[in-house]
Amino acid sequence: MKKVHTRKRGCKMKKIFILFLLLFSLIFSQSSFSPEVEEVLNKIESVFKGKTVETQIEFTTKIMGMTTQVNLNIITDLKTEKFYMEIGEMSKMVYDGEYIWSYNKMGNTYFKMPYKKEENKIKEMPYSIILPTKKEEITKMFNRVESATIENVEFEGKKSYLIKVKGKDVLNNESNISLWVSSENYLPLQFNISFSAKEFPEPMVMNYKVKSLKLDPQVPKDIFVFKPPQGAKEFTFPTGTLKTESLEGKKAPDFTLTSLKGEKISLSSLKGKVVIIDFWASWCPPCREELKIIQKLNDEYKNKGVIILCINSNEDREKVEEFIDENNYNFTVLLDTDGKVSDNYKVVSIPR
Repeated sequence: MKKVHTRKRGCKMKKIFILFLLLFSLIFSQSSFSPEVEEVLNKIESVFKGKTVETQIEFTTKIMGMTTQVNLNIITDLKTEKFYMEIGEMSKMVYDGEYIWSYNKMGNTYFKMPYKKEENKIKEMPYSIILPTKKEEITKMFNRVESATIENVEFEGKKSYLIKVKGKDVLNNESNISLWVSSENYLPLQFNISFSAKEFPEPMVMNYKVKSLKLDPQVPKDIFVFKPPQGAKEFTFPTGTLKTESLEGKKAPDFTLTSLKGEKISLSSLKGKVVIIDFWASWCPPCREELKIIQKLNDEYKNKGVIILCINSNEDREKVEEFIDENNYNFTVLLDTDGKVSDNYKVVSIPR
């Protein structure tokens, strides 16, 4: 096996924020808007400046024909940029000013990721991408702006402004944003991002619909302090930096793992065959969506010489077995119980 191919789709764990931030927050050129657009964006900034914000958002994504929806409950201190975020009923994230903590209820696991803004090339925190609160958070989404318009519309019976911006993002993808803002109080009502990439047959769409928004609400003093629930285990990732090391062109690291059926399978024994390796965990929502596609690939190509190995990372055998049985999956599942194979393949996020 001469080459390792990886698929990079964001996970709500360690890389879900990294993916979004890298897409929109690396090194961008400044763009100028019309006076009408500038005026509305400036008023949005004045409304939010220095505030604590509590929002409930309906977050919908459409990727490769799959639509997923989750409710986000977010409390953000825009002075310190600390935040607390509940992602559906299964997970939450907390930024305490030093670490981003992520907890998953299904696996009762959590991890922490160091984040210091002054030491990081990524200049914006996640809340800015969920709902823009400043003009620069719009301009920084683009490497080049091709058009920017504003019009008076009605959004669910409310008089609103609709700002549309089209251009190229940092990865040179065709990108579009639409921002609906109340013309009475300049609070965002809905935010839509879509972009086209070579890796996807159709545009990827992220839609954030505001269900409620409060400025300077009363919140617990320790809301931005993460406290692991009882019995929760810390999920450890490979040590070192978050930089992804490419294995392209290198010999794939060999391994021998046990399958759910008790078989010992070595990569070296499959030399000469086309092998797809997928790293996943049952608590990872994007992994669960991806496994549906993996099953279709397995059905279509298992008799054409393609071998699919789904390597589960750091989960108990019983949990993995129960998940696979519930979904009637029949691809080969291998257990990387100590995470060594994940380490050798430089896996810092899943699915991969």
